[in-house]
Amino acid sequence: MEVLYKVAFSEPLGRYLIASRNIKQGEIIMKEKPRLLGSQIAAFPICFKCASRIYTSSPPPCNECGLAPTCGQCQGTLHKKECIYMRKMKENVSGMTLQFLCENPQVTMPLRCLLMKYYDQDFWKEFIQLECHLKERRGTYIYNLHKYQVDKPLRDAKIIQDLQDSDVHADILPTICGILDVNIFEVRPPQGVQGPEDCLRGLYLTPALMAHDCLCNTHLSVDDDFMMTIRASLPINEGDMITFSYTNGLQGNFDRQNHLQQGKYFTCACRRCLDPTELNTGLSTLICPKCRHATMIFKHKQWQCPQCSKNYSNRMIRTTLALAKDKVSNILEFGTLKNAKQLVSTLQRTLGTHHSLIIEVNQKIISLLSQEPDMTSTLEKIALCKDLSKILQVLEPGISRHQGIAQYELHKAQTHLGKVQCNSSQITLDQYCSILKESEGILKGAIGHLIYEPKSTPEGRLAQKALTDLQVLRASVKDLEVKIQKNTKTHK
Repeated sequence: MEVLYKVAFSEPLGRYLIASRNIKQGEIIMKEKPRLLGSQIAAFPICFKCASRIYTSSPPPCNECGLAPTCGQCQGTLHKKECIYMRKMKENVSGMTLQFLCENPQVTMPLRCLLMKYYDQDFWKEFIQLECHLKERRGTYIYNLHKYQVDKPLRDAKIIQDLQDSDVHADILPTICGILDVNIFEVRPPQGVQGPEDCLRGLYLTPALMAHDCLCNTHLSVDDDFMMTIRASLPINEGDMITFSYTNGLQGNFDRQNHLQQGKYFTCACRRCLDPTELNTGLSTLICPKCRHATMIFKHKQWQCPQCSKNYSNRMIRTTLALAKDKVSNILEFGTLKNAKQLVSTLQRTLGTHHSLIIEVNQKIISLLSQEPDMTSTLEKIALCKDLSKILQVLEPGISRHQGIAQYELHKAQTHLGKVQCNSSQITLDQYCSILKESEGILKGAIGHLIYEPKSTPEGRLAQKALTDLQVLRASVKDLEVKIQKNTKTHK
């Protein structure tokens, strides 16, 4: 496969990737399997061979090394290289036991990284060059958490001491934990995700070199074999940076910057982050309590209203947003359609119409409206889908799975509305045919976004359904055109 990237270096960024030639939208830039997979910190034990979740407290060990916990049902290859070395460890490192690894799942990923120092020197040399931000992390909550949950158990069990390696200094585990936190990707396991804790952490060495941009130019997907495919979501010119967004694009500036500063240790200065209006989307806009204009924005470390010039403290606004987030989280998990609509109405007294929290609840409402076949609900769903699609065109230009889902839901609602209106004689056959043709165009747009998703993922399955729906829609249009033509001849 042709290499479409080069590694560049600069002082502020460190190592990063640039395009070695012009890259077309949708073109594959690279494919890579993870060098390592692990669960979230203190989440649950996983099978060393296939990375599936282990639900028993006494899982069967690998039949080769007798040490690594496994699901006992797979032929996974993720453990293949380390197996031989772990067999030696079982003999020489007394604290390394199956029970220890099952009781301390949070140590397994950092430990497996360290073990590669002894059986995969090429990996270790690449790995240890990745950014860890140890200086910035020292003394922080996450640093102390890793010291307590990773460093302490491994040293208490004398595993680090028994390695008898003079190169293993006191900062080796904090360094490894820092590299993992800064560079890993969240990966969906094959069995699916019930909650955030179910996501795996995957270490992909080359993709980890991609620089961040909130308006990135790549689209990432991962299949059931954990193969990551990176495509150009937009055309990329030779010499341009190849970028990926480390944050959720539907979060507002404040939340994205907070995530980057706390987890990645830098402040983003992209075009979107430097614009308080977020490219005129209003994703962070609040309503001014004094003049009631929805124009209040975060600027120069305080909230300002350009209409009445009133300033508000960051602390007051943060408290308000924290309360709103709690209500949104509760609705997203347990809310009914009625409760979700009531919350949007309440939030709109404080937040701008397109504030990220309102968009989050509106996505929930779109999902719930799919269960309501009446015309009013369908019209409401169409309006929400169009609104979301318009915002995504700005915030996630190019290939976007969010856009693909929004357009699929829009086509579904519009097709249903046309059918109801035609059956009740509210519109003519010609008008119904026009609606279906418009829905066909929207559906083709959805497929254009979702077609790059692996078939086994929820988005990939939606892409396959969309392709089937497209065939049905085209057949319906064809039948309608024949019917319209017959009616025209009859009237003549």
